[in-house]
Amino acid sequence: MRLLKLILVLLVCTVGPAVSESHEDWQKTEYAFQPYWSGNPAKAAQQTRPLAERGSPSAQAMLGSFYEEGAGVPQDYVLAYKWYILAISRYDPETNFHARQEIITSRDKLRRNMVPAQIAEAQKLAREWKPK
Repeated sequence: MRLLKLILVLLVCTVGPAVSESHEDWQKTEYAFQPYWSGNPAKAAQQTRPLAERGSPSAQAMLGSFYEEGAGVPQDYVLAYKWYILAISRYDPETNFHARQEIITSRDKLRRNMVPAQIAEAQKLAREWKPK
């Protein structure tokens, strides 16, 4: 349910794509998520991953949600936290305030289920990440 809430915020409440995200990438992210609605979260995660790896903050947030919930990918809080950190850092706080705040909330709730070593690992992965 949290995944659905985050996705709806990203797709509906966001004023527009982040400064670092092209309109084309924003549309690709929306398209990549379509299989989720038809009951195929694995395909949605598979289609979202390349966009996240290229640096799309909306795709990064969605991929974080997939990992947090174990929707279409194995549940992995470290990877979820990593993708949330990256999305937060790439969203413009002025034009994407609501979407960014929702991701911050998701990250903070996830943090409560993690031990310090997991958080440190996620932060390390986020620091080392480079767009492909």
